[in-house]
Amino acid sequence: FAELLLDGKDGISPRLSGLNLGSKEVLKQLLHPSAAGDLRGAGASNDDRLIAAASLLKGARGKLLDEAADKEGGSRTATMLSMAEHAREIGNKYLQDRQFAAAAHCYEVAYLLCPTRSGEPGQLAAYHCNCALACLELGRYGDAINEGHAALVLTPPKHLAVKALYRLAVAHANLRNAFEA
Repeated sequence: FAELLLDGKDGISPRLSGLNLGSKEVLKQLLHPSAAGDLRGAGASNDDRLIAAASLLKGARGKLLDEAADKEGGSRTATMLSMAEHAREIGNKYLQDRQFAAAAHCYEVAYLLCPTRSGEPGQLAAYHCNCALACLELGRYGDAINEGHAALVLTPPKHLAVKALYRLAVAHANLRNAFEA
């Protein structure tokens, strides 16, 4: 994973070169779940790990937003959108490598970083749709249903709506919810 973030001449991905050191470190922490050792504690339950991950994501997003607020308004949106797209690309690579947990994590980071008024309503829906796919592959059907609904609420383009509906149907079928499927 590190080679995806650290692939530029100065050791940082060209997409991240405009960020200051604080942003780069926060993004590395967000995209690399194993860097947060407290999330993988031996005695921690899955719920504890999820709560810790959510807390980490909220804190990191807040730090990125505060840092981006110091820049111009258009620059802030572009920076956040660039980071979200980078997270999506990494998630796509993990998905191709069949590392579904890492892919789901990257897609979650992507939709948390994506500015709500980015201009393309389908982009945020695509992150949710991709996360639903990763959750389906992990057998996390409830999460897949939540992600599918989140994508549909955003009124995505037709091709994304079809994907979201299909993933919802598969998740419901696996949960034996014949009526919902």
